[in-house]
Amino acid sequence: KAPYIRRKIFLNGVMYVIGFSLIFIVMGSIFGAAGSLLSSYRIWLSRIGGAFVIFFGLYLMHAFSLPIFKNAFSFLNQTKKFSFAQKLTPGRPGSSFIFGATFAFGWTPCIGPLLGTILLLASTSGTVGQGSFLLFVFSLGLAIPFLAIALGLGHAAQYIKKINKYLNIVSVVG
Repeated sequence: KAPYIRRKIFLNGVMYVIGFSLIFIVMGSIFGAAGSLLSSYRIWLSRIGGAFVIFFGLYLMHAFSLPIFKNAFSFLNQTKKFSFAQKLTPGRPGSSFIFGATFAFGWTPCIGPLLGTILLLASTSGTVGQGSFLLFVFSLGLAIPFLAIALGLGHAAQYIKKINKYLNIVSVVG
């Protein structure tokens, strides 16, 4: 019974990863195409993109949690919930795919700054292929921990508790 459950968890993990990867790669393609259409404005896109990269870097370093910024950037930490998710059945591959795609659209605070930065890079890359590739690599970087946890579900909880105290440091270094 345990091998069956592990396979089922891993299959759902794979479907979740495919869901968010598909959305991210499509987003990369769109931003790459937009960048190629706006190639005559590339210098301005690069400058604006650089400003956003700095902004997202400061956000990851928790610079906006200082009292002077308390309300100015609170929108970055807001959560929106959709009611259609209640109609999905957890544990089914199709539901996992939709949850993954929804995760990609969610722009959660943990990936939003990095995703925004990579999308800006995709827009200045100049081609659909380069934009898609950037988001493919981003998806792969997210997929590996998800699938590793799905594979070692029984042992993963112990390790996650151990590294939890270092997540703030990881965020700042990132």
